[in-house]
Amino acid sequence: MTNDTTFHHFQEFQTAVMIWLYFPPFLIIIGTIANLLAIVVLLRKPMRTSNTMFYLLVLSFGDIFVLYTGLLRFWLKFGFDQDIRLISNAFCKFHGFLVYVSLDFTAWVLVAVTVDRCFSICHPFKAKVICTRKVAKITVCVILGTLIAINGHLFWSLAIKDLADEIQCTGVTYFANSIWPWIDFSVFSGIPFSIMITSNIIIVRQLCRSSRRLMAHKMTDRTRCNAERSDIAVVKPDSNSTSNQLRLTSNSLSKNGSERNRIQQRTGKISNVTVMLLSINCLFLLLTAPIVIYLIGYIQWYVNVSDHSRAKMNLLWCFCNMMQYLNNSIHFFIYCLTGPKFRRELKSTFTKGNRVAITEQISGTELY
Repeated sequence: MTNDTTFHHFQEFQTAVMIWLYFPPFLIIIGTIANLLAIVVLLRKPMRTSNTMFYLLVLSFGDIFVLYTGLLRFWLKFGFDQDIRLISNAFCKFHGFLVYVSLDFTAWVLVAVTVDRCFSICHPFKAKVICTRKVAKITVCVILGTLIAINGHLFWSLAIKDLADEIQCTGVTYFANSIWPWIDFSVFSGIPFSIMITSNIIIVRQLCRSSRRLMAHKMTDRTRCNAERSDIAVVKPDSNSTSNQLRLTSNSLSKNGSERNRIQQRTGKISNVTVMLLSINCLFLLLTAPIVIYLIGYIQWYVNVSDHSRAKMNLLWCFCNMMQYLNNSIHFFIYCLTGPKFRRELKSTFTKGNRVAITEQISGTELY
């Protein structure tokens, strides 16, 4: 599959081969177990009340698909010298299409869940009508259909090509080699993260407003309580108005306390989900940016380079891919670290006393 070219003997290339051989199976195993655990937890009845959890459920399925279409191919290629894309031109085109669509799909599901949460926080009453489960399902279908259309050109712009040092499934048109990398950057990373970061800024701003409202209610309650205590203190003990004043004070404090508790509870929920989504979004940018930059620049970087530089480029390509697929393997751990409700449901899933309840929930309730 590869020719005995000079850059293969450099240490950088040999290091890349070792990483390709041992790291992918580790990521696939960890990613599969983690995403399956996430699916089990997200299918539990308490988690199925939120659109956020529905999108995260779809994301878990997407992550598994990415690992088995993209990362598994590299492991087979470097571990067993079998590249499924080189079986035929049809395999080259179809597999490339699947990988691009699946990677883009997971990115845009993150966009959908972030925008949904942002709208729900900014317009809570409208969200009850607009941010429904039906709309979420339609959104996922629209995302998938759009990405299929965008990546459809790969069926004629990819082909098996015999290069100077290796037979590859690669772009064979000017569009695929010069224009498509910028479109892919926009679709996979640029536009999604711009929307994510904007939505998260709006969410955090709304969270700060809620916190200020909570503090204002606390200050108002404290001032009112002190004033009413002063009024009660000047009333004669035998006055009939004393009991009425006490009741009014009690009702007022109860009403304000109830409103404060609602604000505090809502703020806490927003904060937990915001931390989780912001962590996932930042992780997405950090782990996918390297491969996007590489795909934009490698055409220019590979021109008239030395054999040693080509070996280094192979190691860089390996590193970028490992970072990308790591993103699809560790979402479960982010949920556990930043989602108290997710942790509770995970613990409850494996609690002996809840096994009967879990069985009833799965068998007696309509799933997604």
